[in-house]
Amino acid sequence: MKYTLNQITPEELIENRINLKGFLQSQISPLIGRKSWMQDWEQLAKRFQLFAFAALPEAEALKYSWNPKEIEAIVEETCKEAESHLHFESLTITIVPALPFPWFQSFDQSMWTNGYTIGPDTIIIAIPPQPDTDFLNYMIAHELHHASPENPIYNLTLETFTLADWYKMEGAPSISVFRFIRINAGGRRNLLRKSSRII
Repeated sequence: MKYTLNQITPEELIENRINLKGFLQSQISPLIGRKSWMQDWEQLAKRFQLFAFAALPEAEALKYSWNPKEIEAIVEETCKEAESHLHFESLTITIVPALPFPWFQSFDQSMWTNGYTIGPDTIIIAIPPQPDTDFLNYMIAHELHHASPENPIYNLTLETFTLADWYKMEGAPSISVFRFIRINAGGRRNLLRKSSRII
């Protein structure tokens, strides 16, 4: 599976702090296409709280750093597992720092991973400094399922999108990803328990 991986690290956000808005626009705006769920790049940046890096002290901001090579290897492994099940035209995966949401406060920081499918072939994943590997694999695979251009959700509109469609949209990836990510049975039970408390 061919894909483009872009990691927007805390270091880059600090380096571009003076013109953070311009930097984020240059990184996020190209991800938006005709079938994207959100058409405003600023809303996406706000969804992931990226503007917070304009005011965070450098030492605090760097606490959200991760090992890019480690993340690259996890993404590659998950994409390899997914390629015989899902098909993409030009997949783009963007990694950003995971800042805490209020509902994360009771969870270990390793479980702050969260994602958003912008539209066909395009996802953003927010990760903590040391993500839970199983949960990160699961989250990438879950978002890949959403991002497959063959996914029937792209035939729906806001007028035809029902609650039943939402359950199908979220339920199908949650179950089907276990066909192609490698987690043993005990790990699957543990992951299902973790993810059901967060997602």
